[in-house]
Amino acid sequence: MSSVIKTNTMFVDEECLIKAIEANGTKVTSHNGTSIITNRVDYYGAEKFVLENGRYVFMHDSTADRLGNRYPWNRNSLKDWKNVSEWLSDVNESYNREYGLKLERLAEEERRREEERLRKLVEDRRDQIKAKAKEEGYYIKETEEEGKIRLVLTRVSY
Repeated sequence: MSSVIKTNTMFVDEECLIKAIEANGTKVTSHNGTSIITNRVDYYGAEKFVLENGRYVFMHDSTADRLGNRYPWNRNSLKDWKNVSEWLSDVNESYNREYGLKLERLAEEERRREEERLRKLVEDRRDQIKAKAKEEGYYIKETEEEGKIRLVLTRVSY
């Protein structure tokens, strides 16, 4: 006798999970933010990931893992049929890689935003200093040395 099994996973990011599923030769037939339905079909229908308490749970037929390669459902429509634990292990590996790449991409974007913020801060401060110096009658010579801005203020008095 079979039953529907909910396998808890560590997957939290929908985008990375979809990429990981597809990287393992399985198609995502639909997704809506709370569930991801695959083209892996078992006795109870399409195997799917459902978002529960911030993590995705994989729902599948209990015999799909136990019968392995002898599992009769959907084997002919998939290029390489893998049992649930083997397939989930492969998806987990791909997910970890995709999630790491996403974190790197987000860190790079944050670094660029911070660099831009600092550059704008330096430009604003430089403009303030130049405006005040001109107001007080100084001549301004600006140079850049080793990535640093140098302002030389000169006032001629007679």
